[in-house]
Amino acid sequence: MSPARLRAHGTAFGAVIGCAGVALVTVAMLPLRDDLSNVVVALLLVFPVLAGAFRGGRVAGVLTAVIATLLFDVLFTHPYGSFRFATRDDAATALALLALAVLASEWASRLREASRDARLQRTAFERLCRIVDLTARESDVEDVVSSARAEIIGLFDLDDCLFEPAPSANGSRRVDFDAALALATPDAGGEIVIPPGGVALAVRGRGRRYGCLVLYARQPVRATRLEGRVAVSIAEELALALSMASRID
Repeated sequence: MSPARLRAHGTAFGAVIGCAGVALVTVAMLPLRDDLSNVVVALLLVFPVLAGAFRGGRVAGVLTAVIATLLFDVLFTHPYGSFRFATRDDAATALALLALAVLASEWASRLREASRDARLQRTAFERLCRIVDLTARESDVEDVVSSARAEIIGLFDLDDCLFEPAPSANGSRRVDFDAALALATPDAGGEIVIPPGGVALAVRGRGRRYGCLVLYARQPVRATRLEGRVAVSIAEELALALSMASRID
């Protein structure tokens, strides 16, 4: 499944969780609505907004916040069952609920993104460590090549990754991975874009080029600059393994 579709599914799932939570909290408080102050009700409705935003992101959180505010207005302010407010205090509480819920949604969304980024960074580093371990143990070079290809595919969620030993007749006609990495400036959001059609990631070390890893994707793939650096490091480890194998031969 593409990253865009995964994000859409995550947003929808987060919205479902948030709205279901709002519904459960509302049902639980309805029998007590004449005993609870509107401020307490509003604060309790913020919690499912946090859950929805943390699971589904900013859009899911804002949607849950709007639903929570509408239910608060209809079910917990006089006249019940109406979108009208009997007092200015009720209207102010509803607006405060919406503002607080949206702010909570933004906070939860940023926390979710930070958690996701940390997880992705750890996963990328673990991929590099596995290749380093193979090289350090002087594993068979074919095993290192296969592992490097597999780690690059997993890192970028590619369709395929092939190793072409030097000299490569097609390398000069492919987009160079280093060029894509160089474009990942802070102004561009720190992202690299891997275009479809084959991107050449040079496998070189100690002044020698051993070939390239060719990255294939059906559609453009966006990745972080850190993931790009990890891919370059994997290629360098592969070059080290090939260098060691050539000395043995």
